Amino acid sequence: MLAVHLTCPRCTRPLRSNRLIAPGEMLRCPRCGVSFRAGIDDPASAGAPSVPASPHGQRILLAWMVFAAIILLAFGGLGVAVVVSKRSSPANAPSIAAGEAAPTLDGPAPPLKRSDVPEADKPSPHPPKAKNESPSAKPRPDPLLPPPPAQRTPPPLPEPPPPKPARPAPAPVDPPKPEKPRSLPAPPADEAPQVRWLPGRVQRQVDRSVDNGIEYLRRQQRANGSWGHQSGKIGKRFTPGITALSALTLIECGVPAKDPQVRLAARYLREHMPDLTATYSISLALLFFDRLGEASDVPRIRTLALRLIAGQKTSGGWDYHCPALSEDEELGLLALLYKDRPTNPRDLFLAEPIKPPVPDLEQPREDRKLDGDLYRPRPSKVPPLDLFVAMDPSANRKPADVKPAEKKPDAPPPADKRSSPPDKSEPAARPAPADPSLPGDIRRLSKRALEAASRLSESLKQMPALRAADLMKELPDLNEPRTDNSNTQFAILGLLIAENHDVPMERAMALLDWRFRGALTFQFGWNYQPSLPTTPAMTAAGLMGLALKHGLLLPNARDRGRNVTVRDPLIHRGFATLNGLLESYVAAFQFNQTRLEKLDLYCLWTVERVAVLYNLRTLGGFDWYPAGVQLLLPLQRDDGSWSSAGTIALDEPSVSTSFALLFLKRSNLARDLTRRLNAPGAE
Repeated sequence: MLAVHLTCPRCTRPLRSNRLIAPGEMLRCPRCGVSFRAGIDDPASAGAPSVPASPHGQRILLAWMVFAAIILLAFGGLGVAVVVSKRSSPANAPSIAAGEAAPTLDGPAPPLKRSDVPEADKPSPHPPKAKNESPSAKPRPDPLLPPPPAQRTPPPLPEPPPPKPARPAPAPVDPPKPEKPRSLPAPPADEAPQVRWLPGRVQRQVDRSVDNGIEYLRRQQRANGSWGHQSGKIGKRFTPGITALSALTLIECGVPAKDPQVRLAARYLREHMPDLTATYSISLALLFFDRLGEASDVPRIRTLALRLIAGQKTSGGWDYHCPALSEDEELGLLALLYKDRPTNPRDLFLAEPIKPPVPDLEQPREDRKLDGDLYRPRPSKVPPLDLFVAMDPSANRKPADVKPAEKKPDAPPPADKRSSPPDKSEPAARPAPADPSLPGDIRRLSKRALEAASRLSESLKQMPALRAADLMKELPDLNEPRTDNSNTQFAILGLLIAENHDVPMERAMALLDWRFRGALTFQFGWNYQPSLPTTPAMTAAGLMGLALKHGLLLPNARDRGRNVTVRDPLIHRGFATLNGLLESYVAAFQFNQTRLEKLDLYCLWTVERVAVLYNLRTLGGFDWYPAGVQLLLPLQRDDGSWSSAGTIALDEPSVSTSFALLFLKRSNLARDLTRRLNAPGAE
C-alpha cells in the first residue's frame, strides 16, 4: 500500500498518510496542532520520503553558497583586470612572460594549480593600483548580496615585454604650397546663370497674373478664330492684326503651336491674306507665322515681306497702308532686289562702295581676309516662285580644286544670259565660308523672273529700297509723305523676320538707320512725328532702328562672318534719354500724380522690346522690369484682362491684355538680332 511521509515544519514530527496528498493541500499536525500546506511549508515534497532537516545543515548550506559567491567575484575581478590591461597595452595585443610556454592551437591550456604559482607572484593584501585605472572603473558590489569577507585580490599580470623598436620614420616632406586660385573662364552666353528678376513671392504673383490673362484671351476668341470687336472697314483692316497679336501672345506665353485655338487663328489669317494690307497687321502676321513654324507658311511670309518693302516711303518709314502685289509683281520685285543685292552691307553706308581685291585661289582659305566674308545672303530651303534656275552642281567645288587656268574673269557673259549672280565681288565657284553646301552666290535669275521685272510698274521700279543709295545722300524729309515711328517700329520687326526667309532686306534696313539718325530730336530722343514731343515709346523705337545697321554688319542666323561689337555713341545717348524719360513717367504713377488707369501699356511693351533686344536688365540705374510689374499687377481686372483706357488700341481689351502679357513674359520678338548684338558699350 502506498504511504506518503510528511514532516511537521514546527515539531519536525514525521507524519504518514495512506492516501495521495496534492501539493498545497492544507494539513494539521496531530501533535502540535500547526496547520501547514503540503509541499510548500513542508521541506519534503509531496509523494517523496521526508528527510528531517536540522538548523546545523541549513548553516552549512549557507556557508557553501557564500563561498561560491566569493569564488565568482574573484574570477570576475580577474577578468576585468585582464580586459583593462589589454586595452592599456601599446600594441593592444596579449603578451607572454619570459620562460612561460605559449599555449598551442591543439586545445585549451590546462588550468594552473595554486601550488604552481611562484612565491613572488602570490597576491599581496594591498595590490598596487594600475596607472590607467580610475576609481570609477572598479566593479561595484551588488547591494542585494551580503558583504563578502576579506577576500584576496587576483595576482597582477606580468609586465608586458618592451615594444619592438619602430622603424625610423621617413624624413618629413614639406607640404606642397597651395596653388593660387585660378580665375575660371566666364561661361558662354548660352550657359549663363539665370538672372533672378523678381523675388520669389512677386514672381508667383506674376505667374498667376499671366495664367489669368491667358484664360481671358482664350475666352475672347471668336468662332471663326479671330479676336476683336471691330466691324466695317476698320474691322477689315485691323482685325487680322488683332488676331495675329493675340495668337502670338499665346505662343509667347507658352501655349504650344499645335493648340486648337492657335491653329484656328492660323487658319483665319491664311484665309484673310488679301486683307493684310495694314502695316500693323502685316508685321504681326509675319511674327505669328514665323513663331508658328509651318513650312507651308514660308511663301506667305515672303509675300507679306514684299508688301512691307513696297510700302516703305522715301523717308525710310511707314504709314498705315502697304500695297498688295500680284504674283507676277512679287516675282519681278524679288528679281530686282536680288539682282543688285550687296555682298557687303557696309557699301550701303559709304559714299563709294568698297571693292574687295580679286582673291588668289591658290592661297589657303584660312589666310583670306576679304570684306566679302563679312556677310553672305542665306538661301532659303523653299525657293520663292520661279526666281532662280537650277544650280550647277559643279559650282559646289572647293576653291582649292579650281585651277587658275579655269578662271576667266574677262570673258563676257553670253548674250542670252544677261542676269548675274547676287554676289558680283567673288568668283562663281566660291561657296559661303561657313557652310560650303549653301553657296549663295552661284544662283542665276530665271528668264521668267527677268521678264517679270521688266513688266513692273514705274512706281515699283522707283521703290525707296531700289534707290537707297541716291536717297541717303541727303537728310530724310519726315513731313512728306506722311509717316510715323509707331508703324515704322512694327515694320522693323517684320523686316527682321523676312531676312531669315531669304528676302533681301539690306537696303530697306539701311534706309531705316538713315531715317532714325536724321530724325533725332534736340533731347537726343525720338517722337511719333516731327511736330510732337519726345516720348519713351518712340525713343525705344528709334533705338531699335539703330540696331539694324549693326545687325547687318554682324553674322546672320547661321553665324557667317566675324563678330563686331556695338560701339555707337548715338545709341548711348539714346539710352540715357530713355532712362530719364522712363523714370519720370513711372514716378508720376508711383507718387499718385497720374491715375493708374492712364498707364500706357503700349509704351511699357515698347520699352520691354528694346531692353530685351539689347539684353539689358537695367536702363542706366533704373530697374525697368520690377517697376513695370509694380504698375501692371494692380491694374489687372478680375476677369484677367487689362483696361485699354491709357492705350490708343481701338478700345480693345484683347490688345491691351496682350501688351501686358508680353511685358510680364519679357518676350523678345527679335531673338536673332539679339544673338548678334552685344550690349551698348560692351568691350
